[in-house]
Amino acid sequence: AAAAGGVGSSSSSDDEEMRRIVRRRKLERDEMDFRLEMAERQQRLLTLEADGKSKMADAHAKMAEAHTKDLTVCRLTMDTYADLCPGKVMDDRMRLMFKDSVANLYFAVARAQQQPGSTQPQQMSQNPTQPQPQQPAADANLNKHITISTLAATMGRSFTSGDLQKIGKQAAAAYRRLHNDEEPSKHEQWVGGANILVNSYTERDRSMLEDIIANYIHG
Repeated sequence: AAAAGGVGSSSSSDDEEMRRIVRRRKLERDEMDFRLEMAERQQRLLTLEADGKSKMADAHAKMAEAHTKDLTVCRLTMDTYADLCPGKVMDDRMRLMFKDSVANLYFAVARAQQQPGSTQPQQMSQNPTQPQPQQPAADANLNKHITISTLAATMGRSFTSGDLQKIGKQAAAAYRRLHNDEEPSKHEQWVGGANILVNSYTERDRSMLEDIIANYIHG
């Protein structure tokens, strides 16, 4: 009987050990399957990210190409218009219109050329058909020209020329305070049938101008 009891105890221990081995192997298989699944998911995510970057780069390249073509057309249009002018000299109003068009297209090309994640600056050569790296898109956006009247329009306001002159004086004073008495840059603008120099502002000055306009409205 004792012998029989010893055999039974040994068999039970063997069974328990076998169950532990089976459970351990199952856990090992589950862990391996989990690691493989995570590796596959990570690879799929990397593939999707690479595809997304590639598609975005293609979109930026197409946008840059389209804007560069627009620059070329603008240049041809300017040349054609100048040929139709007496002495091939266009009037101030048209010259300013073309000047603004070229500037807007230039910054559009600079923004389109800047690909996501790129830290290389983007630049345009003097030949509009040959874009070259110069400044990041963020800088191109900040350098975009804005005017008090157009900014006011986006705020749902329209001012008389007298109001704009008052706001302009306040804007110039605020600019000087922010820039150690430095005067705002100037640009030519067609105002009241005459070509005059007016203060020039960019997206960098947007918040300052918005505050001045808001204070003028509520003042």
